[in-house]
Amino acid sequence: MIAVTQTKRGGSGAPPEERGDCWNACLASVLEVPIGDVAVEHSDDPDRHWWDETQDVLQPHGYRVVCADRDIYPGGYWIAGVPSRNLRTAAGKPEGHVIVMRDGVVAHDPSLGRRYQPGTNIDELTVAAAYVLVPLEVRSLAA
Repeated sequence: MIAVTQTKRGGSGAPPEERGDCWNACLASVLEVPIGDVAVEHSDDPDRHWWDETQDVLQPHGYRVVCADRDIYPGGYWIAGVPSRNLRTAAGKPEGHVIVMRDGVVAHDPSLGRRYQPGTNIDELTVAAAYVLVPLEVRSLAA
Protein backbone atom coordinates (compact mmCIF):
# COMPACT_ATOMS: atom_id res chain seq x y z
CA MET A 1 0.00 0.00 0.00
CA ILE A 2 1.25 3.46 -0.86
CA ALA A 3 -0.38 6.56 0.59
CA VAL A 4 -2.11 8.49 -2.20
CA THR A 5 -3.81 11.77 -1.25
CA GLN A 6 -7.05 12.86 -2.88
CA THR A 7 -6.85 15.79 -5.28
CA LYS A 8 -10.39 17.19 -4.94
CA ARG A 9 -12.41 18.04 -1.85
CA GLY A 10 -15.95 19.09 -2.86
CA GLY A 11 -18.99 17.53 -1.22
CA SER A 12 -22.14 16.08 -2.76
CA GLY A 13 -23.53 19.56 -3.42
CA ALA A 14 -20.57 20.56 -5.58
CA PRO A 15 -20.57 20.15 -9.36
CA PRO A 16 -19.50 16.60 -10.35
CA GLU A 17 -16.06 17.70 -11.56
CA GLU A 18 -15.33 19.32 -8.16
CA ARG A 19 -16.51 16.51 -5.88
CA GLY A 20 -13.96 14.76 -3.72
CA ASP A 21 -11.97 11.83 -5.06
CA CYS A 22 -11.17 9.99 -1.83
CA TRP A 23 -12.52 6.79 -3.43
CA ASN A 24 -10.02 7.08 -6.28
CA ALA A 25 -7.21 7.83 -3.81
CA CYS A 26 -8.05 4.72 -1.78
CA LEU A 27 -8.15 2.54 -4.89
CA ALA A 28 -4.81 3.97 -6.03
CA SER A 29 -3.31 3.45 -2.57
CA VAL A 30 -4.30 -0.21 -2.36
CA LEU A 31 -3.28 -0.95 -5.98
CA GLU A 32 -0.12 1.17 -5.68
CA VAL A 33 -0.82 3.09 -8.89
CA PRO A 34 -1.20 6.80 -9.73
CA ILE A 35 -4.65 8.20 -8.89
CA GLY A 36 -5.28 8.97 -12.58
CA ASP A 37 -5.05 5.25 -13.39
CA VAL A 38 -8.19 4.53 -11.36
CA ALA A 39 -10.22 7.70 -11.85
CA VAL A 40 -13.92 7.05 -11.24
CA GLU A 41 -15.66 10.22 -12.41
CA HIS A 42 -18.62 11.68 -10.53
CA SER A 43 -21.80 12.15 -12.52
CA ASP A 44 -25.37 13.25 -11.98
CA ASP A 45 -26.43 11.06 -14.92
CA PRO A 46 -28.75 8.33 -13.54
CA ASP A 47 -27.46 5.95 -16.23
CA ARG A 48 -23.91 6.19 -14.88
CA HIS A 49 -23.39 4.66 -11.45
CA TRP A 50 -20.14 4.93 -9.49
CA TRP A 51 -20.21 1.20 -8.70
CA ASP A 52 -20.28 0.20 -12.37
CA GLU A 53 -17.68 2.86 -13.19
CA THR A 54 -15.44 1.42 -10.46
CA GLN A 55 -15.68 -2.10 -11.86
CA ASP A 56 -14.76 -0.78 -15.32
CA VAL A 57 -11.77 1.16 -13.95
CA LEU A 58 -10.48 -1.80 -11.94
CA GLN A 59 -10.84 -4.41 -14.71
CA PRO A 60 -7.59 -3.49 -16.55
CA HIS A 61 -5.76 -3.88 -13.22
CA GLY A 62 -7.16 -7.39 -12.79
CA TYR A 63 -9.50 -6.57 -9.91
CA ARG A 64 -13.09 -5.89 -8.98
CA VAL A 65 -14.52 -4.50 -5.77
CA VAL A 66 -17.00 -6.29 -3.53
CA CYS A 67 -18.86 -5.28 -0.40
CA ALA A 68 -17.81 -6.99 2.81
CA ASP A 69 -19.46 -7.41 6.19
CA ARG A 70 -18.55 -4.25 8.08
CA ASP A 71 -19.20 -5.96 11.42
CA ILE A 72 -16.55 -8.61 10.75
CA TYR A 73 -13.76 -6.58 9.19
CA PRO A 74 -11.73 -8.15 6.40
CA GLY A 75 -8.09 -9.12 6.83
CA GLY A 76 -5.41 -7.27 4.88
CA TYR A 77 -6.09 -3.97 3.13
CA TRP A 78 -9.67 -2.87 2.59
CA ILE A 79 -11.62 0.36 2.17
CA ALA A 80 -13.96 1.65 4.88
CA GLY A 81 -16.82 4.09 4.36
CA VAL A 82 -16.77 6.54 7.28
CA PRO A 83 -18.16 10.00 8.10
CA SER A 84 -16.09 12.86 6.71
CA ARG A 85 -14.18 14.85 9.31
CA ASN A 86 -14.25 17.90 7.01
CA LEU A 87 -17.47 18.21 4.99
CA ARG A 88 -21.15 18.35 5.90
CA THR A 89 -24.29 18.00 3.81
CA ALA A 90 -26.81 20.83 3.47
CA ALA A 91 -28.73 19.13 6.30
CA GLY A 92 -25.65 19.36 8.56
CA LYS A 93 -24.73 15.68 8.56
CA PRO A 94 -21.20 14.50 7.71
CA GLU A 95 -20.59 13.71 4.05
CA GLY A 96 -19.44 10.21 3.19
CA HIS A 97 -15.69 9.54 3.03
CA VAL A 98 -13.49 6.48 2.54
CA ILE A 99 -10.20 5.45 4.12
CA VAL A 100 -7.80 2.53 3.75
CA MET A 101 -7.77 0.00 6.58
CA ARG A 102 -5.36 -2.83 7.29
CA ASP A 103 -6.98 -5.55 9.29
CA GLY A 104 -8.76 -3.63 12.08
CA VAL A 105 -6.83 -0.35 12.07
CA VAL A 106 -6.59 2.78 9.92
CA ALA A 107 -3.72 2.49 7.42
CA HIS A 108 -4.29 5.71 5.45
CA ASP A 109 -6.76 8.56 5.18
CA PRO A 110 -6.44 10.33 1.80
CA SER A 111 -8.19 13.51 3.02
CA LEU A 112 -6.91 16.98 2.17
CA GLY A 113 -8.09 18.21 5.59
CA ARG A 114 -8.51 16.63 9.00
CA ARG A 115 -7.70 12.93 8.88
CA TYR A 116 -8.35 9.73 10.73
CA GLN A 117 -4.99 8.87 12.28
CA PRO A 118 -3.08 5.76 11.17
CA GLY A 119 -3.29 3.06 13.81
CA THR A 120 -6.76 4.09 15.01
CA ASN A 121 -8.68 0.94 15.92
CA ILE A 122 -11.90 0.09 14.09
CA ASP A 123 -13.75 0.14 17.42
CA GLU A 124 -13.21 3.93 17.49
CA LEU A 125 -14.79 4.42 14.03
CA THR A 126 -18.31 4.52 12.63
CA VAL A 127 -17.97 2.26 9.60
CA ALA A 128 -20.91 2.56 7.20
CA ALA A 129 -19.50 0.25 4.50
CA ALA A 130 -16.60 -2.10 3.82
CA TYR A 131 -15.13 -2.77 0.38
CA VAL A 132 -12.51 -5.32 -0.68
CA LEU A 133 -10.57 -5.56 -3.93
CA VAL A 134 -10.51 -9.11 -5.24
CA PRO A 135 -8.65 -10.52 -8.24
CA LEU A 136 -10.68 -11.29 -11.34
CA GLU A 137 -8.94 -14.63 -11.65
CA VAL A 138 -6.85 -16.79 -9.36
CA ARG A 139 -3.60 -17.81 -11.03
CA SER A 140 -2.47 -20.30 -8.41
CA LEU A 141 -3.44 -21.54 -4.99
CA ALA A 142 -0.94 -21.98 -2.17
CA ALA A 143 -0.62 -25.58 -1.05
